[in-house]
Amino acid sequence: MMADLPPGREGSSFPPEREILPAGEEVRTMRAEGHGQDARCTGSPLRRPQHPYGGHDMSRTEARGIPLSRKNKVGLGLAAALGLLDMTNVVGVLAPDSDGPGPPAGVLVGDAVLGLITVVAVVHAWRTASRTGSRVVAASRILSAITALPALFVTGVPAWVVAVVAVFIVVTVVVIALVLSRPAPEPAAS
Repeated sequence: MMADLPPGREGSSFPPEREILPAGEEVRTMRAEGHGQDARCTGSPLRRPQHPYGGHDMSRTEARGIPLSRKNKVGLGLAAALGLLDMTNVVGVLAPDSDGPGPPAGVLVGDAVLGLITVVAVVHAWRTASRTGSRVVAASRILSAITALPALFVTGVPAWVVAVVAVFIVVTVVVIALVLSRPAPEPAAS
């Protein structure tokens, strides 16, 4: 049993109930405070909000994470616009004269679904400042751009369509860079 303890801790409980740091600051484990957790925390009373049904509840500010920067907001706005444009592709499938050249109906429906995913993820990312929401926005925009790439390489596509697709892909790259950019660190208080 003694072999399991770290050096210098023979005869003591592990994890320690209380220990003194070199700076003299006392650290208490949550287990020592009756919370049954191994997480360590500095400062006086360790209190975490309790969820009504048991467990711990994060406050809204703890769950939000880092606030969105101006770059993130611009990127999310552009992504929402691209998502709404993608959702209009359903009109191309429902049009009675769809015999003309263009992408297959499956690609149009897939783009509409990706547009819907983008818009929902933008709303989620904007409201919660969630990095996961931002990543879903970026992933759906990447997939949407991939579905547009064949227009650049297939022969017989009108020049104006190639130009629109090229602009769409460039804007998508900019959106991804803006949405995934991290906010600049706050300057240290003097």
